[in-house]
Amino acid sequence: MKPAKIGSVAQGGASKTVDKFTGRIVDSSLEGKDAALKRSGNKPSVIGKKGRPGRRRGARSLGGRYPFLSWLNKLLKSCGLAEATIVERRRRLKRIYKDLLDLQSKGKIETTNPEKMSEKDVGAFVDAMCQKGKKGKDFEHDMTALNTLLKYANNLALESYKNKHASQFRRSMKVNRHPSLSPDEYARILDNADKVETNDWNKMESYAIVILGMATGARHKELREGKLDDLTLTNGNECYHIEHPKGEDTYGQTRDTVVMAACVKFLKRYREKRLAMLARYPDNLYLFPAFRDKLDGKLSTNSITKMVRMVGKECSVEGLDLHKCRRTFGQKLLDEEARIESVSVLMGHATTAMTEKFYCRRKQQQAINDARNLMGNVPSSTVQNSLPDTKNPLIDKKYEMSGYA
Repeated sequence: MKPAKIGSVAQGGASKTVDKFTGRIVDSSLEGKDAALKRSGNKPSVIGKKGRPGRRRGARSLGGRYPFLSWLNKLLKSCGLAEATIVERRRRLKRIYKDLLDLQSKGKIETTNPEKMSEKDVGAFVDAMCQKGKKGKDFEHDMTALNTLLKYANNLALESYKNKHASQFRRSMKVNRHPSLSPDEYARILDNADKVETNDWNKMESYAIVILGMATGARHKELREGKLDDLTLTNGNECYHIEHPKGEDTYGQTRDTVVMAACVKFLKRYREKRLAMLARYPDNLYLFPAFRDKLDGKLSTNSITKMVRMVGKECSVEGLDLHKCRRTFGQKLLDEEARIESVSVLMGHATTAMTEKFYCRRKQQQAINDARNLMGNVPSSTVQNSLPDTKNPLIDKKYEMSGYA
């Protein structure tokens, strides 16, 4: 029933009336809008309630149909990680999402929404990964990636579960460093590189990536981002300038590193071929360009990985990757009596502890020779191959490690 009207009030061009019983002023223009809504069958999208305003435009949560992927994309856009790390993290989280969907379809977890996952859901996922045989670094990386995503969504379920079930999250201890290239493997790569035809661009580029990694200790990203002018091969001044180091937005610093003399011959041949291609591709200044997709592009991370594996297969070097080339660079410098502090700087490490623990270490025979030289004794080379590598003290280590004095 419409309110009985006893009078009208004109205000701002709008017609208003006074309710006979309540004495309230009623806007007749609003009555017309309500009537139009009733006739059309439409309903307002947001119904306002007293003291509870409707939802703001753009204030919707990241629920939706695929909340896991929505949170994933938002996290990676704001994380500030290196491009290659973002690609790896996206791949890992998508694989985790696939595992979570499988668990949800079997009724083992209630949701895949990072905001709403409970400790029970997290526990089911951890158990499933353990049953699959996941362990060591792969397991740790999965847990770290998922925990980062959940914490970004203000969910501490995994953190809480980890505190209650610490035994399931014991970190795997890295006992030994991965080996560097043996002298025979090192020589085979250089010999095979000399046999590559200059006109075979794909092979020239593949071998150049591996050999520059061996010659400078540069990381994957530092080779991929390199420009033609960064490589200097002038006699007596051979060096490689690294403008885009690992962690360049945070802790990384640009640096120059030396080029091993044994690698200069092939690198000069590669550089001459690369300079000759500038006439055809003048806009592409990358040291290792990609001409197939974009004329001014650079090689993708996967392309470089495949090229390095091809070189390893051709040279019969098992497990060849750029980390092995990097370790070889550091070990050769130490074998040539370089100081560990200098090697650490050339490799772009913040402390010598990182260099010694994961990459290279002074050999025990060298330590014996140094001691004998100090005592005036002539070092003996007869026991050089019989002694294992030493565990010398880690310099600049902030905490004690078992096995080190």
